[in-house]
Amino acid sequence: MGATKALMILMGIVLIVDGITDLILIASLSRTVRHMKKEAEMARQEAEAVETTGTIDGNPIE
Repeated sequence: MGATKALMILMGIVLIVDGITDLILIASLSRTVRHMKKEAEMARQEAEAVETTGTIDGNPIE
C-alpha cells in the first residue's frame, strides 16, 4: 500500500513538472513567432520600398 501511494505521488509530481515545462515551451514559442512575424513584416516593407530618385543600372529614374 505504501509503495502504491509513493508511486502515485511521484506520478503527480512528474505530471505537474511536465505541465510547467509545457507552459514555458508554449510561452517561448509564442514569443519567437511574434518576433519572427515582426521581422517578416519589416523585411516585406523594405522590399516594397520604391526608390524615387537616383538611377537603376545607370539609367535615371523618371
